[in-house]
Amino acid sequence: MRRIHFFLFTLLLISSQSVAQGFIENQGQWDGPFHHKIDVHGGAAFLENQGIAFHLVDRSGIFGPHGEMDSTLADNIEHHHAFRFEFLGSNPLPSISGELPYYHHLNFFIGSDQNRWKPNVKPTRQVFYEKVYQGIDLRVKEYGSHIKYEFISKPSADFRDIRIKITGADDVHLDRDGNLIIATSVGDLKELKPKVFQTRGKKTWEVSAAFVLSHNTVSYQIWGHDTTLPLLIDPELIFSSFSGSTSDNWGYTATPDKAGNLYAGSGSMDDGYPTTTGAYDVSFNGPVAGTPTDVSISKFSSDGTSLVYSTYLGGAGREVPHSMIVDASNNLYIFGTTSSNDFPTTTGAADRTFNGGPDESGVSFGVPYTDGADMFVTKLNSSGNALIGSTYLGGSGTDGLNISNATAYNYADEARGEINLDNNGNIIVVSATTSDDFPGTSNAFQPNLSGSTQDGVISKLNSNLTSVTWSSYLGNSGSDACYGVAIASNNSLYVCGGTNSSQFPTHNGAFQENYNSGRADGFLTHINAAGTSILHSTFFGSTSYDQMYLVQVDRDDHPHVFGQTENAGNHFIFGAAFNDVGGGQVLAHFRPDLESLVWSTQFGSTSGRPNISPTSFLVDVCNSVYLAGWGGSTQQFGNNNASDVGGLPVTGNAIKSTPDASESEFYLCVLDADANTQSYGSFFGGDQSGQNGGEHVDGGTSRFDRSGKIYQAVCAGCGGSSDFPVEPDPGAWSTTNQSNNCNLGVFKIDFELPIILADFHAPSFGCAPFTVNFNNQSVVQNATTFFWDFGNGNVSTTANPSQTYSQAGDYIVRLIVSDPNSCNLHDTLEHLITIKRDTSYTIGQLDTCIRTPIEIGPNVDDFGNLSSANISWIPGQFLSDPNILNPIATVGSNTTFVLTIDYGGCSERITQLVEVDNFDVETSNDTIVCSTFPPFPISGSAPGLSATYEWSRNGDFNPVLSTDSFFIVKDITDPITSFYFKATKPNGCAIIDTIQVTVSDWDINLTNDTAVCQDEEAIIRAL
Repeated sequence: MRRIHFFLFTLLLISSQSVAQGFIENQGQWDGPFHHKIDVHGGAAFLENQGIAFHLVDRSGIFGPHGEMDSTLADNIEHHHAFRFEFLGSNPLPSISGELPYYHHLNFFIGSDQNRWKPNVKPTRQVFYEKVYQGIDLRVKEYGSHIKYEFISKPSADFRDIRIKITGADDVHLDRDGNLIIATSVGDLKELKPKVFQTRGKKTWEVSAAFVLSHNTVSYQIWGHDTTLPLLIDPELIFSSFSGSTSDNWGYTATPDKAGNLYAGSGSMDDGYPTTTGAYDVSFNGPVAGTPTDVSISKFSSDGTSLVYSTYLGGAGREVPHSMIVDASNNLYIFGTTSSNDFPTTTGAADRTFNGGPDESGVSFGVPYTDGADMFVTKLNSSGNALIGSTYLGGSGTDGLNISNATAYNYADEARGEINLDNNGNIIVVSATTSDDFPGTSNAFQPNLSGSTQDGVISKLNSNLTSVTWSSYLGNSGSDACYGVAIASNNSLYVCGGTNSSQFPTHNGAFQENYNSGRADGFLTHINAAGTSILHSTFFGSTSYDQMYLVQVDRDDHPHVFGQTENAGNHFIFGAAFNDVGGGQVLAHFRPDLESLVWSTQFGSTSGRPNISPTSFLVDVCNSVYLAGWGGSTQQFGNNNASDVGGLPVTGNAIKSTPDASESEFYLCVLDADANTQSYGSFFGGDQSGQNGGEHVDGGTSRFDRSGKIYQAVCAGCGGSSDFPVEPDPGAWSTTNQSNNCNLGVFKIDFELPIILADFHAPSFGCAPFTVNFNNQSVVQNATTFFWDFGNGNVSTTANPSQTYSQAGDYIVRLIVSDPNSCNLHDTLEHLITIKRDTSYTIGQLDTCIRTPIEIGPNVDDFGNLSSANISWIPGQFLSDPNILNPIATVGSNTTFVLTIDYGGCSERITQLVEVDNFDVETSNDTIVCSTFPPFPISGSAPGLSATYEWSRNGDFNPVLSTDSFFIVKDITDPITSFYFKATKPNGCAIIDTIQVTVSDWDINLTNDTAVCQDEEAIIRAL
């Protein structure tokens, strides 16, 4: 039986309707004079000291019913409305606190100001105001998808003090039932007739109450109550009639970690604090117009029943995630695109400046990049509460978006590309660019943009994102895009994508050396690890449209690809019994030199048309092939190619055998190693028709893990549907779509094929003597056996052994699992355990220029997983983070740093000197001259050094006025002029000094004439 976990999650930053998101304290992550925020149906509510502000949004003027930008709509306008409840005469400084916290935490990395980065924020279910009025408290609660607030009036208090003035509404009135109706330009809000209760002991009863409304100010009338007892005044706000709002979040990407937790990435729209009340409209294509789209990252437990953390990442513009991956230490790497000039980057990052580009508002998935697009790459720590590294990546053109009509075939194909990690922990990103100044290409196999409209691009960055190791374009005279990348055992890369460049680089003897014509061809290119040469490269296409979207390497380093075709024949069918003539999905198994196929096939139910857009792909340890994709009605948005998933082959154990004919669906498929037999086939999605509830993604990649489980992000429930299948129900993190449009949905499915995988948990270090209790996490079958080699001469055949290490040193622990009934028979995993004793040593000196950031510390590859160790540097005030292994140091003089790694019982003390090349320059003194001064020289030098010189009127040295050791000053009229002098040594270190020239005119006035006697003294003053 397959184990299935799938669940729906409504992200906080975009939908308050998630009943488990609550009130978020404003710890400085947001602007505005409010202390808590909660998202509400169609907007957000902001709790202030003396009131509540509401910001409501109607985006029906921009987006169609799915949520995509719809260019056919007439107004292209966002409609906003803000109004406020003001507690008249209330305490301006009540005591305010959150109550009933949730278990998960939220992390905010919004904008470039690190003072606003707030990790570990706990949402609460309610907020309590103490003494909002004299003797009266206030409690504001979540209540389903609504807000509920209640006043608690003590016997000594006068409930008539409570007066709420409503400002900014179009109309305020009471209906025939006594409910309060607040009309706005984007819909009406109803506050139900108040209920008032009193309590004595365990007995509670209701007393009569009603609203009193006068000039938009609300108070309460209460009859028949006991004045010796407290009153509980209990109204309820219902946001129920807003139309067209896209207060939702769209699923893009998902990835697993080794423990089976699921990380999902989505695009979230945050409704900001309203600075004015009333209705106002925002054109969607302004500089930062409309609602910014931020990245939201959520980590779910392996069974889908709890949220571990949510992290929000973005700037003032728009950004979405394209692809993610997790390393062995559970750090998360995110690749995406941004139009924010204040996207959060880290000290010492490879590029901290937004490079901009042309307006890209026309992408099919509805996120307008009005200020251009750069890629971003971000590394989050294992708790999601700190950025280990974050950088822009791009040039002056469009980066990260596949904008060519030739290659953007499916809905949201613009948001393709993939991030991966090589075997040394370096980061690989593949995508597309139009920039002719993309960073890091100088020594690459293709250093220049081909001159076409768009090239593919590949980049390799170091693990902490402080440098681009290399980048290269990939393309020629047409349009080219890279979509997928796989890492071979020697760290060479296989990259796949689409091209219509007839001269796309291939090698002699390639499987297809020449372009096949048509809208586009697929390609597969093999690149060496240094990025300096193409090892092998081939077209893979027909005379029709073809592209290859995802690539995997098997256990023998053979590449496999998954793509699409419009070929109506049997062009791609070779050596595979599982096939459909004219099928629109392509699978192929190449030999490593890309000169021949092991097998290839095409399958599908529509002749000459793809059924699905690829999202996930795996070749497992037995060479079985797994794939997932989606198709259906959503493909029509943005002038893309419509598709139909009906008729795709399913197996008897399918989760869902028949798709919903009118909506989009996911399709899952597993083939045996030779592509002769289908092991599994199923649709996945809801059954609701005509509600825009079809399952899809808005771009991006999702993943299978090594054992064949799929971790898939979904844009689900569009149109406000809760039709997305949820399991366990009850028990999943969120079982309904409480948004009025789309929600991020995720699913995880275990196909339970006969695989064995060696896996175990053990610490990476310890202090001698150290006992390790090994936790066997292997995937096993009925007859699986174990063999352990502990690296110290001892072995074991038990499932979960223990071993004591008495001597310091490195020990490679090897687990071999075997099972004659499995498809792969054996599997092996090795793990390094380092046993420590107290030790101290010095590592190599680093040389840098004055106040120039430099990464310090030991080689990260010399250490295992340090997640449970305590890392500290002194002095820490010069470092980007004194608690990581390799921080960025910025110093003005020679500085000795000491790193202590505390393993809990022993420690490692590492000393490193950073020597600063700080030299002296000599310059002319500041001077004062008359306005009619003749030209005169000022000078500068670096005595005794070989240096070059520059003079300028600004610190950017643009333009440079002279490169001599002197400069002739003339023709200045400003009262004060600064001249900048820079001396640069051959090693690049530079010192800048300034000389100030003051222009001044003055009159000399002497004291009046005076007479003195001979030999007398007189004082003469000049004024």
